[in-house]
Amino acid sequence: MRAAWVVLCSLLTWTTLVVCFVVWLPIMAVLHAVERPFDSGLYRTGRFFRLMGIVIARANPLWHFRAEGYVPPDPRHPFVVVSNHESFADILLTCFLPWEMKWLGKAELFRIPIMGQVMWLAGDIPVRRGERTSAREAMAACRDRLRKRVSVMIYPEGTRTRTGEMLPFKDAAWLGRGRILRKPVSAETLIGEIGALCVEAAIEGSLRSEPAAEPASPAATPRSTAPSAGPL
Repeated sequence: MRAAWVVLCSLLTWTTLVVCFVVWLPIMAVLHAVERPFDSGLYRTGRFFRLMGIVIARANPLWHFRAEGYVPPDPRHPFVVVSNHESFADILLTCFLPWEMKWLGKAELFRIPIMGQVMWLAGDIPVRRGERTSAREAMAACRDRLRKRVSVMIYPEGTRTRTGEMLPFKDAAWLGRGRILRKPVSAETLIGEIGALCVEAAIEGSLRSEPAAEPASPAATPRSTAPSAGPL
């Protein structure tokens, strides 16, 4: 009986995800068109997209997420936010952070019908893994978002871990810390379950956001001081 209830909740989550993307797409298109002339960073449009993650997470009665720790007092003070990546639920959990971030994601996601269009409208950044040209283009896009006073989210492992063990970090996130992105780095810790949408689907998820570190190589990078912290 328990297993059937868990599978039912997982199906409910996937159904909610599909319905949300269909509903969100026309609204996102309107928001994008209205906001872009005034804010090319698409802060509000992107934030509306992240609200979808909260709706999907709350649709599953087995999932209980919370966010705690550091929150920038100015949401338009841009950070490079670095997070570990254990499961699909990490993406939903990160949406609970109360500020907008443009996500660096694999290009394959942007080719999925409806989902890809919504991500593009939100201003998220595609990267083709294993291609240096694409990586350079993605880093240029990250710089663009930061100049527009919007934070950037990077999963430095590059993909989800299948075992719960931390994977080796890709170079891009740490190059960005000192020489490419020139912005403070904030770290997140995501605590949850592996296989979030499988049979073991019950999650008590928590996210802790830590204050930003100073950029590396200070001699080559303008000094930037993180703003004072406030509670989530």
